[in-house]
Amino acid sequence: MSPMDDAAAERDVRSYLLRELIRDEDIDLERAEAIFSSGLLDSFSVTQLICFLEDRFAIKIAISDVTIQDFDTIDKILGLVGRLQRRRANG
Repeated sequence: MSPMDDAAAERDVRSYLLRELIRDEDIDLERAEAIFSSGLLDSFSVTQLICFLEDRFAIKIAISDVTIQDFDTIDKILGLVGRLQRRRANG
């Protein structure tokens, strides 16, 4: 992702997490703040998050290739998205 794409991706991921999963847009969710290990979200939210990421970023996330830790912060989510986009681009 380019820096502009990264900023847009971060905004979109943060917005989705706060609006749809956490359901509190007043929380100041930092890039490195724990989402799942802190208990802010539970593991049942991962499926919804994966569906959003696949649709938003045109990627495929194989459940067998990821763990809950891959989704624990916005930084980790963006890193996963970037890796999967590069993998798709390299065919």
